[in-house]
Amino acid sequence: MEGLTDRLYRECDPDLYFGPDDPRWVNTDEGRGGHYAERIVKGISRSRPDQPDTKFLAGHIGIGKSTELKRIQKSLEALGFTVLFLDVVEKLDPNDLDFPDLLSLIAAALQEPGTRQALTLDGVSGVISELADRVWTFLNTEITIPKAEVGVKVTGIDFGKVTAEFKKNASRRGMLRNAVNSITTSLLDAINYDLARAQVGLTNAGRKGAVLIIDGLEKVRRGITGPTGRTPYERLFVDNASQLKSLKAHTVYTLPIDIVYSPAADLLNAGAGEFIQPLPMICLRGPNKSDVDDAGVGMRLMLDMLGKRCAAAGVDRDAAFAEGVPEYLCRMTGGHPRHLMAFVRAACDFVDDLPVTMEAARSAVQQYANSLFRSLPDVPNYLGKLKHFNTPQNKLELRFDVYRGMLRNLHVYEYMNAQPYYEANPVFRLLPSYEDAQPEAPTA
Repeated sequence: MEGLTDRLYRECDPDLYFGPDDPRWVNTDEGRGGHYAERIVKGISRSRPDQPDTKFLAGHIGIGKSTELKRIQKSLEALGFTVLFLDVVEKLDPNDLDFPDLLSLIAAALQEPGTRQALTLDGVSGVISELADRVWTFLNTEITIPKAEVGVKVTGIDFGKVTAEFKKNASRRGMLRNAVNSITTSLLDAINYDLARAQVGLTNAGRKGAVLIIDGLEKVRRGITGPTGRTPYERLFVDNASQLKSLKAHTVYTLPIDIVYSPAADLLNAGAGEFIQPLPMICLRGPNKSDVDDAGVGMRLMLDMLGKRCAAAGVDRDAAFAEGVPEYLCRMTGGHPRHLMAFVRAACDFVDDLPVTMEAARSAVQQYANSLFRSLPDVPNYLGKLKHFNTPQNKLELRFDVYRGMLRNLHVYEYMNAQPYYEANPVFRLLPSYEDAQPEAPTA
């Protein structure tokens, strides 16, 4: 029989995210020091349909970007836009992603009957379908065709099948990219032809135009080098920066937070509607970066998130946790929403029934601290460099990859308090080796 602990565990799935219509949604603007979603919506709504705008939302993995994108979608739809929401992680492999994969994903979406109807596009996309046929024909001349497909005429293939191959068949991925690369210009032209027609059709129908929201790009891997000697991160964000901004519709992309502090940011910013917006952590400290304030705005928002998940599970927060446990878990997240949910689930594994005890909560957080320690990079005096951020620092030394890596790996968090500041993940304080390390300030 299902118990309350089981229900709480499921409701605290870190992969769940909600739009503003969901009762579990929490508006975190006040704790982040800005209205990030609202600014993106304003920028798009003020742009001309025939001069599409490109927006970028960067941030730590799991910080709540998908939630903000759902909020952006709702606001834009209320203003009269038609929004196409694409989640890269659902359809592609973010560990090995390139522009042809992304282009195929967009083409596949434009071939779906429901999407074409929503965008006022009549019938099928003839050119895109022909290009899909060419890709599949090329692919099947380079590999052994599955026996079930022998003798089957290659017609009517859509990019949904091509995209599925990108995700499930790593061994064929290089060949598939070669096939898509051979028709990239034609495919991009065909996509833009349909998007431009959609803008006209939507305007004639009294709508304000189309918007593409592409989520999940912040998960693109930086460190795995492919056959070309370039990482997925470099191929997508550096080599194809201009192509990302070339779609004939307003587009919103998520990005890894460290891209804001890299040369790739200049390539993406050039010609875009505005500079990349990093979404910061929820600030738990008091005014002027004083100590964590259990009665402050940030803590209230985190506790509210937890309370709403408890309510969805059918249990009161005070009954689900022993005294002091919710505040402890929130403090140890450093204001990271995903980690709060992960901590609760891990703590549930240490108890048979509610309430979650303080002992279980500490064990869950220690478990995460141990995993962080095992993943530390092999960089001389890394813990000393990290210990420099044991207290809030106004500056991140951007000249060195090691410090940008701290952001990407969730070792250092970015906050906003009028100006950005940086602080080490509080969980590191549970590691004796970190506590024993001597702070090492960045040097020239």
